[in-house]
Amino acid sequence: MQRGVEYARQYRIKNKYTMRIKELLTEGATDVLYHFMTTAAAVRTLMDNHYSLESSTGMDAEERWQPKGKHWYLATTRSKVGDYTVRNANDSGAVFQIDGRWIGQRYSVTPMDYWEGSNRPSDYNRGPDARTSEAEDRVFSTTHSIPLRGSTVAVHVFVIPVSKLQKYSDPERHGYRSAEVRRIIELANGRGIPVYLYDDKAKWMSQQPKYRIALDSDYAKQLIGGVANTQRFRRPYVSEYHANIKFWVEIMQKNNTSQLSEPARKLIYELKYYSKSYTSLQNDMHNAGRDPTNADYPFVIQVNQFMRSNGIAKLADLEQFLKKKWLEIIKNEEQAAKQPVTQTDVKTEV
Repeated sequence: MQRGVEYARQYRIKNKYTMRIKELLTEGATDVLYHFMTTAAAVRTLMDNHYSLESSTGMDAEERWQPKGKHWYLATTRSKVGDYTVRNANDSGAVFQIDGRWIGQRYSVTPMDYWEGSNRPSDYNRGPDARTSEAEDRVFSTTHSIPLRGSTVAVHVFVIPVSKLQKYSDPERHGYRSAEVRRIIELANGRGIPVYLYDDKAKWMSQQPKYRIALDSDYAKQLIGGVANTQRFRRPYVSEYHANIKFWVEIMQKNNTSQLSEPARKLIYELKYYSKSYTSLQNDMHNAGRDPTNADYPFVIQVNQFMRSNGIAKLADLEQFLKKKWLEIIKNEEQAAKQPVTQTDVKTEV
């Protein structure tokens, strides 16, 4: 047992440095990239006509990879069978095939191994939870979106027939996904993006033409004939507990205490008297910045824009920047309030 643990430790150390060397030698996108999504996310992406990126701000594990000033990223894979795709596609899924050369000409791209070999098959871990390689090419951007036009080569989508559902699967939920696949096909056709349909996960991952189902066939119509659930595309309700980011945005944009809301005033008080006030922002940025359907996602965009415009790299630096700003504003307001009122300041009534 001890021998197996030591072997795994050495493997992780060796893999960490060999991966870093490969990153330095091979920086730039592979010619063909793939990006997995759920069917619901694929519908939203095609409706938006762009990829919505994830924010790395406030997440140490993500920030260590990002180039300076590029707070947004899209995780793609060089392999059709990357670990993330294998693990997350069950009864349905969509893979966007991306032109890596087009991406490489416009964005920073770094090949990486996010898990650095952890939880890989080894002498002590050969179970179903052992990870395979993600083969990730991470695309970094200064903005929160990448257009589909020009970047997207094709969409590969699958949904299994109802007859092949596992006994624990929900037929109604499967029907929603079936309808989402139908919508993906409609939207992709409308965008001029080739779209291919499969009825099996393994066939879908292979992307071989011989497994593709003719979109105008009776079988395809039956396969994607589910009833749509429009509720899946509404933005979720976000409680006040998760709405902290907007008050940070407020104190970024305003320059007078009289203009501030009560929560923003409280935030400035915390900046003035407490350290590490940014930790609550860090948590909110982590939750909202990974999901474009989150109601706070637009505020994440504004925070990242502010940080980039002012050359701020970390949330801890943002806290100090805003603390300095507001201490100066409060000082000036207090001094103005102490100034004696002169005769010229007094308005006389006629």
